[in-house]
Amino acid sequence: MKQRVRLKGGSPFFIGPFRKILEDCGFDPVDGDCVTQPDGSREISIVEVLSKEGLDGLEQPAASLPFLIFTGIGLDDGDVSALRDKGLMGIIRKDTPQEDLYFLINRALFYDRVVKRNPRVQVGIPLELRAGDKTIKSVSSHLSRDGMFIVTINPLQAQTCCELVFDVPGVKTMRTKARVLYSISINKELNIIANPNDPFKRQVSHPGMAVFFEDLPQADRALISEFIKSVK
Repeated sequence: MKQRVRLKGGSPFFIGPFRKILEDCGFDPVDGDCVTQPDGSREISIVEVLSKEGLDGLEQPAASLPFLIFTGIGLDDGDVSALRDKGLMGIIRKDTPQEDLYFLINRALFYDRVVKRNPRVQVGIPLELRAGDKTIKSVSSHLSRDGMFIVTINPLQAQTCCELVFDVPGVKTMRTKARVLYSISINKELNIIANPNDPFKRQVSHPGMAVFFEDLPQADRALISEFIKSVK
């Protein structure tokens, strides 16, 4: 089931391309005020702010519901501090990379058990990924203790769950369930990355997908962190 995200704003980019980007990330963007569901699950709001005046009175209807803002205006430390007191969990801009957008939204959704971001490093690690009856043998171009970017011309859709096996050089072979955060596809006829003008799609030299490790043991994550330190 997709996680619902409430949108408040009306600019052409916010209600058009930005909404599509959220859908590509695996979220369910809808309009209106966010609420706490009967089962206790949370929603969050992403509020578009077009001017400093728009910051006045910016607050969620319930103190337990965090929010994000989408803006192009400059904010000073005082502005940000005041908004944090009202429940602000992050600021999104047009040039925010898609993986950072995904992280910000999930941090707001699960703010009571936030996982700190970790450094990543460029690698060339062989791997095998299985999703249903599909098997992908490829390499990872970036690795962190929480996930990796997998190079492939046939990336899976966001939120797809899979089984992943990969070797950390000089360390061990690791196995984990993983979930696709986002993918970058390729237009095979033109041989270019899809949507190259999309500010949320990083300009990369290869198509592929970012995956998040779902159940990799903490001991293995610690080994990855040590490996990253050794090669940075």
